[in-house]
Amino acid sequence: MTVIFKSKETTIVKLSDGKYKITYPYLDNTKKFWANFPWTALKIVEKIGLGEGIRNKIFKATSVQTLPQFLTKEKKLTYEQAFRLLQMIGNFIKTLERFAICIPSFELKDIIVVDDHSFFLVEDSNNTHIWNSEIEIKNPTILKNYQRNKFSAPEIQNITSFPEQISSTVSYYNLAALTVFCLFKKYLTNKHSDEDILNPIYQTQLFWTLKRCLHKTATERFFLII
Repeated sequence: MTVIFKSKETTIVKLSDGKYKITYPYLDNTKKFWANFPWTALKIVEKIGLGEGIRNKIFKATSVQTLPQFLTKEKKLTYEQAFRLLQMIGNFIKTLERFAICIPSFELKDIIVVDDHSFFLVEDSNNTHIWNSEIEIKNPTILKNYQRNKFSAPEIQNITSFPEQISSTVSYYNLAALTVFCLFKKYLTNKHSDEDILNPIYQTQLFWTLKRCLHKTATERFFLII
């Protein structure tokens, strides 16, 4: 077996004959993540239980790789791939929101690419609860993990006291900033504003979707594809 992805509790391995196995934790703090995971976008052929709290699913695919591996080969995403990334993970984040779950921070390595066109967020350890459209950053240790991520929203980067309540829309900013990087290989910084970077796709569907997610005012941020 070849390991494709491995985190604290989740593992994806390649079996044989175009089959892959994902093993994931179905515990109190991850049930909502995996119960609402977009399983229908995968060709599931078998489900296996491994006792309390551990689940397995076997699915068919031509290829499965992490997003960094995919970018090493492809260098950057095409417009269509970037749109698909934003759409698939944005819809997943929006679904989790309905169950009061937020993923405040995630990176390239937390995403897998299936058959070169489907994108899945598979890192569940950063999920946190939403209260009144906000999440709580309780201590410096949690914040430090989030701030290491170059795609984190400005309000995460600017926290100075604890505990701190911030808008759950940080996940949409993170997704949009990550998508921008995959499309243009540029980070959003003071030197590179989103408007400067997005100029090549100005007034496209992808442009306006990214702009809504990257709004400087957290409460004005939202995910909508029109």
